[in-house]
Amino acid sequence: MTRTTVTKGSGNVFRDLGFSEEKSIELILKSSLLQALQETIKGRGWKQVEAADQLEIDQAKVSKLLAGQMAGFSIERLV
Repeated sequence: MTRTTVTKGSGNVFRDLGFSEEKSIELILKSSLLQALQETIKGRGWKQVEAADQLEIDQAKVSKLLAGQMAGFSIERLV
């Protein structure tokens, strides 16, 4: 029987993946904001075009947000 080694996580998946403390905190914040936006869009029943109009961004960016793509979005922009 092969033994598997299990390492307990730190509670911050980005830190566990090797990001610096500062970058991992930024990524946690960005992912939380992204999730809140996704929940708001879905909760209000908006289509991507409606969400784009409400958020004053183009539909392609809404598509990226809903797909979970954080690249290209600053914390300030997500707020």
